[in-house]
Amino acid sequence: MIMIETLDKRDIEIDKNEVLRYLGYGKNPADEMVLKKIDSVSEKMRECLSLKACYEKYPLITMDDSLCFGNIKTTSKDLKNNLSGCSDVIVFIATIGIDADRIIGKNSILSPSDAVIAQSIGTAFIESWCDVLCQKFSEDSAVKPRFSPGYGDFGIENQKEIFSMLDASRKIGVSLTDSLQMVPSKSVSAIVGIGGDGHTKENCQICDNINCPYRRN
Repeated sequence: MIMIETLDKRDIEIDKNEVLRYLGYGKNPADEMVLKKIDSVSEKMRECLSLKACYEKYPLITMDDSLCFGNIKTTSKDLKNNLSGCSDVIVFIATIGIDADRIIGKNSILSPSDAVIAQSIGTAFIESWCDVLCQKFSEDSAVKPRFSPGYGDFGIENQKEIFSMLDASRKIGVSLTDSLQMVPSKSVSAIVGIGGDGHTKENCQICDNINCPYRRN
């Protein structure tokens, strides 16, 4: 059964340091003007947030060289490693809504630098929303880090099956383009392993792109 989850926009928080990380500052300090712009755009975006998610739990079937859950059958070694020891998975799609895209678009017209800040704030909001969801999933049992299509060798084409399984367009207003991009853009699809030894690695530790400028470690 597909479940729907929502969150009041007043109950979502973002870490300004995460926004700065997405902006590429790393450990370097940002100037006061950038910090004030982050505060200003964050509040404008918060006012228009529509935090929604749909998800469903599926039994996980592990074979020698493949995994099966729902309509998905994959030979992804990275996903198999992430789900090691799990008996079930939760597949979810989450979004912060289309109005966030409108704010990003408006900033793109006003200033390229403002648009980059708005993009980073939108990313921080959707990441925070996903963290809230995963915390909810962990209330009853241990969970693994969420794993999205495009991570490692788990192909982005798996988006199609996830959207088919969750009926996301009708349930929460998130659609998939022919190029496999999500609309609204600040949306995430992911698989969360249930059971096993729980949270063993963070998202950056799962990813093989060690040269990513946004990497935490």
